[in-house]
Amino acid sequence: MSSQSIEFTKYFVKAYYPIMVYQPSELRKFYLDSAIIWRPEFSNIEGLPISKCLNDLHIKLTPDSQFSISSYSVNQIQTNLHITVYGTIRSNSGTNIFIQEFIVQQLYYSKFFVISDKFNIINQENIINRAQKAIQIQAPPVPQKPQVIPQQKLYDQQQNQFYPNVIQMNDQQGVNAMQKPPQGSGQPYQGMYH
Repeated sequence: MSSQSIEFTKYFVKAYYPIMVYQPSELRKFYLDSAIIWRPEFSNIEGLPISKCLNDLHIKLTPDSQFSISSYSVNQIQTNLHITVYGTIRSNSGTNIFIQEFIVQQLYYSKFFVISDKFNIINQENIINRAQKAIQIQAPPVPQKPQVIPQQKLYDQQQNQFYPNVIQMNDQQGVNAMQKPPQGSGQPYQGMYH
């Protein structure tokens, strides 16, 4: 990321939002004629050309609204800049968080224009309510490694003898004990559940 991109973003944010709040009719100068606009109230999920939504460029604020920018970031996508702005709108009716994303394109030496503008408002109370109703997902239990339990002997009724060196494993159905026959007996391991 170049320092020029970061400086431009700072300049853009400081220029765009005061005009949006105090001179919304002047916002059009930031946009290219072919810009696509997204707003929460649009029924078209593909956005609308700027020519069809000039009155929807600015955020509708009430006289009691307090508008503030919390943070912003920029990423470079080829020759374009992807600028994301986070902020809050407070009024008597509550606090809303907004996220606005711009794709800004350089057309001339020092001329940049918005080619895409997506604005979303997130009601803070809805976030809290959803978080309280969220389903908690727990990770499955970590399987335990087999443990050698010394000095424990299992009795084999067929052989009429005890076998030492029992390997005990935990599983979901209970304790699985694998008995180890004496060396050289030629007998396979046998599983037993207690």
